[in-house]
Amino acid sequence: MYRNLRNRSTIPTLFAQIVTRHPDKPALIYEATGEAWSFRVLQEQCHAVAHWVLAQGWAEGDVVALYMESRPLVVALWLGLAMVGVEAALINHNLRQHSLLHCVSVSGARAMVFGTELTEAVSEVSSSLQPNMALFSSGEQQEEVKPRSLHVHNLDALLASSPKHSTNYTMRKEFNDRLFYIYTSGTTGMPKAAVVVHSRYFRIAAFGFYSFGLRHDDIIYNCLPLYHSAGTIMCVGQCLLFGLTVVIRRKFSASHFWDDCVKHNCTVIQYIGEICRYLLAQPVRPSEANHRVRVAVGNGLRPSVWEEFVQRFRILRVGEFYGATECNCSLINIDGKVGACGFNSRILPDFYPIRLVRVQENGKLLRDSQGLCIPCLPGEPGMLVGSINHTDPLRRFDGYADQDSTNQKLAYNVFGMGDSAYVSGDVLVMDEYGYMYFRDRSGDTFRWRGENVSTTEVEGVLSGLLGHSDVAVYGVSVPGVEGKAGMAAIAHAGGPFDLAAFLIAVQEALPSYARPVFLRLMPSVDTTGTFKIQKMRLKREGYKPQDMSETIYFLNSRAGCYEPVTDELYDAIMEGEAHPHESKRFKCLPCLPRANYVTAYDNSPSNLNKHVERGQTNEGGGGQRSEKMTSCTLREMEKTNEDLKRRTWERRGGGNGFRKLKREKEWLIHAVMFWRMVSRYPCFPVDSARLTAVLCRLKDKVVKVYNKDLSCFDAMAKSGKALYIHPDTIFYPSLRFRPDLSCLQVGKVRCLRREREGKKKKKMDRAFEDEAGPKHWNNPRYEHVMKLRQAALDTAREIWADYFLVADCDNLLTNQDVLWKLMTENNTIVAPMLESRAAYSNFWCGMTSQGYYKRTPAYMPIRKQERRGCFAVPMVHSTYLVDLRKEASRRLAFYPPHPEYSWALDDVIVFAYSARMADVQMYVCNKETYGYLPVPMRSHASLQDEVESFLHTQLEVMVKNPPLEHSSFLSLPPKQPNKMGFDEVFMINLVRRADRRERMLRTLYEQELSCKVVAAVDGKALNKSDVESMGIKMLPGYKDPYHGRPLTKGELGCFLSHYNIWKEIADRGLQTSLVIEDDLRFEVFFKHRLQTLLQEVTTHKLDWDLIYIGRKRMQVDHPEKSVPNIHNLVEADYSYWTLGYLLSLQGAQKLLRADPLRKMLPVDEFLPVMYDKHPVSEYMDHFERRDLRAFSAEPLLVYPTHYTGDQGYISDTETSVVWDNEKVKTDWDRAKSRKTQEQEELSFEAQNSDVLQSELENWSARDEL
Repeated sequence: MYRNLRNRSTIPTLFAQIVTRHPDKPALIYEATGEAWSFRVLQEQCHAVAHWVLAQGWAEGDVVALYMESRPLVVALWLGLAMVGVEAALINHNLRQHSLLHCVSVSGARAMVFGTELTEAVSEVSSSLQPNMALFSSGEQQEEVKPRSLHVHNLDALLASSPKHSTNYTMRKEFNDRLFYIYTSGTTGMPKAAVVVHSRYFRIAAFGFYSFGLRHDDIIYNCLPLYHSAGTIMCVGQCLLFGLTVVIRRKFSASHFWDDCVKHNCTVIQYIGEICRYLLAQPVRPSEANHRVRVAVGNGLRPSVWEEFVQRFRILRVGEFYGATECNCSLINIDGKVGACGFNSRILPDFYPIRLVRVQENGKLLRDSQGLCIPCLPGEPGMLVGSINHTDPLRRFDGYADQDSTNQKLAYNVFGMGDSAYVSGDVLVMDEYGYMYFRDRSGDTFRWRGENVSTTEVEGVLSGLLGHSDVAVYGVSVPGVEGKAGMAAIAHAGGPFDLAAFLIAVQEALPSYARPVFLRLMPSVDTTGTFKIQKMRLKREGYKPQDMSETIYFLNSRAGCYEPVTDELYDAIMEGEAHPHESKRFKCLPCLPRANYVTAYDNSPSNLNKHVERGQTNEGGGGQRSEKMTSCTLREMEKTNEDLKRRTWERRGGGNGFRKLKREKEWLIHAVMFWRMVSRYPCFPVDSARLTAVLCRLKDKVVKVYNKDLSCFDAMAKSGKALYIHPDTIFYPSLRFRPDLSCLQVGKVRCLRREREGKKKKKMDRAFEDEAGPKHWNNPRYEHVMKLRQAALDTAREIWADYFLVADCDNLLTNQDVLWKLMTENNTIVAPMLESRAAYSNFWCGMTSQGYYKRTPAYMPIRKQERRGCFAVPMVHSTYLVDLRKEASRRLAFYPPHPEYSWALDDVIVFAYSARMADVQMYVCNKETYGYLPVPMRSHASLQDEVESFLHTQLEVMVKNPPLEHSSFLSLPPKQPNKMGFDEVFMINLVRRADRRERMLRTLYEQELSCKVVAAVDGKALNKSDVESMGIKMLPGYKDPYHGRPLTKGELGCFLSHYNIWKEIADRGLQTSLVIEDDLRFEVFFKHRLQTLLQEVTTHKLDWDLIYIGRKRMQVDHPEKSVPNIHNLVEADYSYWTLGYLLSLQGAQKLLRADPLRKMLPVDEFLPVMYDKHPVSEYMDHFERRDLRAFSAEPLLVYPTHYTGDQGYISDTETSVVWDNEKVKTDWDRAKSRKTQEQEELSFEAQNSDVLQSELENWSARDEL
């Protein structure tokens, strides 16, 4: 590679060296005619092409489009063009009309050479081609297809008359200059013209030759199209650069594949996409056993067919690789690891600087606090990226013909600040050894029921069930349901299709979330010329029966069958009356994590089938295997445990023998625990045992969420787990007690219930004596809870668990790696710092001599993550991990308290004192965001208050995370959204901000609020002519008070969005309306607070036009005037932002009457003008009537999701351009602006301290503790 770079070699010069070595050896054999070109003949054909090119007057850098089916002349054409520096554009011969025109135009081709078999396709677009484009045809012209008014030159005749010797032309191009263009497959849009330079061509061909043990005497069978890099570089490159013979077939044929290999004595074959599956679907024929093929090279061999392909066709070596024409992060599976597409060293990761980084479902790369991409852990799916170095031929990225397509593939600040990287667009997984496994195309993976569904893996399973038929799996939206439902398009030639048998097979082979909800049976599934599934049309058509001729089927879980989608059923689905859901009639297999069927490094569906056959994936309540397991008496299992425990203690000093026995014991103990609790996950031997203790008190709805939350832990899913759930007082109907198994059953997850006091079931009282309410904790209650926690700790020690996780069930752990990260801290007691709506968290930084909380300066820097790390603290609570392997952990106890304990009887303080006396330091870790917890309520709060508080915690999670889904095993009453008494609730959202829209709709739904989504006016799409045509004029002399700039396009669009709502309110006569934007978060008790405020406003007949519920207060010198007799309401002073406000009909009419389009300024400047509170009197002088009655909630009820400077902050109004000059950008740093500083400097004297406070404001607990 580097020698060629120094010598300024090119592909034509390297080919000339091969011709010199063996000129008469067959180079290319055309299977259709049997014609064989030697290397000398191929070179002569190339020289003829070069002379023809020079005769046309084309120069270096000019482009000629090649549009013909595979034949040896294609190689001679692009290679001959390259000899004189002219570049070929290799166009897919399957393209027609618009796609064909796009490919020709994007390359800037001056001429087109096409095969006569494509004359009709060229005729269809001839009128749209450039007038001066020269057309040349090759091949025998068929009589029935003649050019229609085409001026076409006969290329064959021109080449026949051209000289066959060298042109003696001195080319200026070098090793890193352009060779030709190859187009992407176009599965996600229009094909892109990828630039291939000489060094890239050499690199791809060379890594195939040297990596997979190819030999110079090999004969390669190439049935792949020559417009694709697999056929023209990986395959033909072996001929041009290493002297191998290549057999070219015009088109792939599964039935003739092995016959051709036998006929031409082929020793190497090349595959791509689904070729291997097509071959397996063929009937057995004699040629399969008579061929000489020893190596199969290619990419896209599904793990589900890998071993079957190798065994049936007796392939000695599979050379699987990963790569794209333009990528700089190719991978090679050198040693034939089944299912892997490549390998990269984990020991020396920087030797080949590629990386898997975390990515969102929409393909956006996730960033850490420093703005760098976040590397994936082993087993974690991520986007493959490659570091770019344009001085290194191995790491350069040459991009595409158009710069926009190139920019879309670039990312910056990936490995380090200031760098750049190529983004592959493919999601892969790396195992613990460094093997890479292809997961899915970015955008193909979809999320359903809280799980990521890999379409590639599901396609492999379904295709295997259907005898290797073509299957396309994709996600489709279902109204009223979060995520996307799976839909499978199946190639079915006709005849009966047994839907019932198919459903049974799917239930056994796939977890519930991965099963297709919709089916579409069609004659064939669209594929590219390289046999990749095309899904764009399928996604677009969805499941509407009127849009297609094929029958669509819907999985009716209640009926337990697939049923046709009729017009009536489709309407019901679209109206939210029919939802795909889990049914108790179905035998639900476990929901394996991240759509990996067995382990993170072996996601082969065939392995799943093996485990299904052995019964290892059955759950309790479904299947004979599970019934046999649970029928085994607990006494026998416990006797086995006792025997094993005794043998272990006898061998305690036995070195390796003890460790081996300990592992054996863990496996058996896990088996007992699994059968007693009927775990949701398959049982595999693991290196450590864990027991999770969950404490529930009157938290029915909390348990529903926590059960789902717990099931998402990667650590739980990758290993054995014991789940210990015990209710503090009463059982709710959805939590069923099973006396026969002595366990608490939550749906289908049964959890161990231990009563240390005796075997008799005791009636569980709702309250202890002297308790003032459900939130009041007296000493008997504390003692009861301490005994429960101690029982869980004793159970963990009995089963020799290595770790003990304590977690209150209203703690929401959103970081799926939290357990592994806590374990790696290697501390006896360590807690993940949990977020809340206030300063409250699950740790203390100080403790008084009586054991109470002590405020210290160290707390807030840790809580705000201004300092990050793992910190020694005197107290952690709510959620923490105990390492039971540590010797000191044996002295830890919840009950009874330590003999010297004299502090208050409180379970968390008692345990902290126990840790102190055992010389165990507690730690809290705040390196990442691990989860959330609600702020405790005061003792007089009701259970409904706690429900609302917990709901608010869920809403806070959704600000930066996907929504937490309830357990699929539990049923909840359907929510009944309403408008809270308003005539309308408007939610403003830019159409291109789908993420905000989905989050807000889900947030409102959880609060049972309905709204009308108003498409915001996108100011960035407006130009000066648009503005003037609407009669809009700017307020004379307006400049931003803090930046001195005119109105921005974003502010213009924002104003028009609100203005349109005001018009609708007036036109419809809406008496009261709520207007909210899509970038807000709700305060706790939002709905209750707003309803209370409205009730008081109505009761006291307040004359109001506008009431802010979310704003930025700008007047900071004196307090705002409170409203008499009404709680939490002030007269609004100068304010910014329109996050949320109430607007009356008369208020809307006043705003419209001011004719603001004729004197426009930002909407949050216009409103203060209208209620006569703007500090710039010159602006107010333009509006004669300023009588808007404006008020504000105090404290506010909504706040922004992000502030300036926060990670994820995006402003469509601030980051914009001046409305009449797109060259003037306005991306100012608002965090440093004077207006922000003034708001932060709100003095104590200016606080609205005299406002009446409602009882709700006192229901939250202490802010920090």
